[in-house]
Amino acid sequence: MRRGVREGALEMRFELPTEAMLEQLRLRKESLGPDAPERDEGSLLDELVLDNLPAWLTTILDHEAELSAIDAACESLVGLLRATPLQARRLAAIFIGRAKAPVGMVIADREGEVLAQRALRADPSTLSTGGAGPFVGKLLELITEYNVHHVVLPTNAPASEVLVAIQNELSSNDLQLTPIRPAAMAEARRPLTDPPMRLGQSVASALVLARRALDPIKEWALVDPVGIGVAEYQNDLNEGRLRAALKETVELTRLERRRGGKNSHGPSATVTRSVASAARLNPLVKTINDLRPGMTLHGVVTNISHFGAFINVGLAQEALVHISELSDRFISNPNEVVSIGQQISAHVLAVDPPRGRISLSMKSQRRVPGSLPAGGGGRREERANGGAIPLSAMGGDGGGLSPSARPATSRPPSPGGARPGGQDPAPSGGSTPRNPKSRSEALANLERLFKK
Repeated sequence: MRRGVREGALEMRFELPTEAMLEQLRLRKESLGPDAPERDEGSLLDELVLDNLPAWLTTILDHEAELSAIDAACESLVGLLRATPLQARRLAAIFIGRAKAPVGMVIADREGEVLAQRALRADPSTLSTGGAGPFVGKLLELITEYNVHHVVLPTNAPASEVLVAIQNELSSNDLQLTPIRPAAMAEARRPLTDPPMRLGQSVASALVLARRALDPIKEWALVDPVGIGVAEYQNDLNEGRLRAALKETVELTRLERRRGGKNSHGPSATVTRSVASAARLNPLVKTINDLRPGMTLHGVVTNISHFGAFINVGLAQEALVHISELSDRFISNPNEVVSIGQQISAHVLAVDPPRGRISLSMKSQRRVPGSLPAGGGGRREERANGGAIPLSAMGGDGGGLSPSARPATSRPPSPGGARPGGQDPAPSGGSTPRNPKSRSEALANLERLFKK
């Protein structure tokens, strides 16, 4: 739509709720300054709101449209990266460039190393009469010589008639054809045309296609993702934001591959790209100094370790959700509740700007930092008095451990002395529960508490 406006084909106007705005203006007119009550309501509304509102709305809509376009581009890139690698002992790859350029062909092994190569020129006269031309016969001879059953072709070519002729001839010979996008070829083939390989451009391009079929993630990661051209109306998008989002997509996919092994491809892979840019994650958070305990943030899981998950919240610093804060229930492995690329919402527990550390919690129930846990004093006070650590430090629901759930061996006598019978003074506002008589009873109490 905005492109149509720029080219003069469309006109865009906003239908604004002027009457509702005027009603709000009348209610607040007295607080707008000493001259406001005497001024005309229409002119006052124009000055305060209407003169700038359309421009702001246009800016917001432009930004949202750009983010949606970047999201779509990243989804397209994920499709390229997650393509199932071609499993073949040997394969052929053919590249078709411009009409007068030679057709390049390579025979490669499963590691992408060149076994044979050819550069042949097509005869336009034979193609115009519907024939395949002698050069296709030479390609078939090489395919037969190396006992190849899989052939990689570009999805499109400037010399489209050559591509169609080759497709028809290879299909009639019962060969399996795999189409590969011939994007960013100049950048991708540069290391192959330079020393020490010094391949011709057409042959080098064919080898790029072969390697993309064998290892999509590795080969697509070698080029600038913007050059792949996965975005519609790419020239209308902010190139910096597009590049950052596409690079993030590549890294998330590579992380998923390392996590799941070399066979984590295709629809079963659980790679989900994060939001298109940091601005969409948490628009009001610009730096780590904007964070406060208790804030809710949106983020994307970028890495998982045995002690928790690292989260991208749109800042230069990544946040950490400790394993004890990943779930309301007890978990022994972070992978039970999160996966790389997953979008999550979490609460800020603590922020340390000088050290660049952000602690988050994904628990649905948690106490507000600085408040007292249920049934007793704060964590620091409990430790000082020999009491139990609140359950929030142990992956529970945020309240303090009840005395009946505390192991007898972990609680020294309180400063006030012990009650007769070995029981400590009861916490304020509650009854006097019985201490466990044995370690096994204490562990059983803990298990029941975690099940709750």
